[in-house]
Amino acid sequence: MLTTRKIASTNNINRNDTLITCPFMRALAMIEGRWKLVIICHLRDFGNQSFSQLLGLMPKASRRMLAKALKELAGDKIIEKKVFDTFPQTVEYSLTQHGLKLLPVIENLKDWGLKVKPELELIP
Repeated sequence: MLTTRKIASTNNINRNDTLITCPFMRALAMIEGRWKLVIICHLRDFGNQSFSQLLGLMPKASRRMLAKALKELAGDKIIEKKVFDTFPQTVEYSLTQHGLKLLPVIENLKDWGLKVKPELELIP
C-alpha cells in the first residue's frame, strides 16, 4: 500500500527512496495520521468493530477520514476488513496478526509519552 499512497511531500522521489530503504520511515508511514493509532487501540481494547461502532468511539473523526484511515490500515495489513453476506451488508474490522505485533510498540510509545510529559512541562 505504501507505494500507491499519495504522498504530500514536495520531494516525492526522495521520500519514496527513504520509505524503501529506511525501515523506521516505512513503519512510521504505516501508522502516521491522526486516527490510525486511535483505531488500532480501539480494536485492541474493544475487539472487532463495525464502521459505525468505530465512528461512535471517535466522535470527532469524520466519516471520510475514518474510511480513509481504515482503507490504509487494511492495505498495510494491520487490520482486516471482513464483509458478511447479509442484508444490509455487514462489515467488521479486526487486527491482523501483523497488527497484533504492533501492540507492544504502541505500548512502549505510550509509556515513553507518559515519562516525558512531566519533563516537557518543566521546559520554559
